[in-house]
Amino acid sequence: MSHASAQLPEQLTISHVAETWSVLIPLLENASSIEIDCASVAMVDCAGLQLLLGLKHYCEGSGKTLTLSADHQNVIGDKAQMLGIAALAH
Repeated sequence: MSHASAQLPEQLTISHVAETWSVLIPLLENASSIEIDCASVAMVDCAGLQLLLGLKHYCEGSGKTLTLSADHQNVIGDKAQMLGIAALAH
């Protein structure tokens, strides 16, 4: 079981989703367990949440484990809850 990790950027917004996705693709292809460090995220928008939901669905469908960690300021969880996305809300 291979493990990989990545850190999300400070702004997980539509302006940064494509770049973030290009960093995450190799992890999805090569690891069975993926940890995404959310500590740096200060801003997230719908595109950023959509990226995370896509990762979650891909991992579930592929039998991979996805962990979102260190959302200390609960930036992602709060935005997800506000938008009614229970799958990402803490």
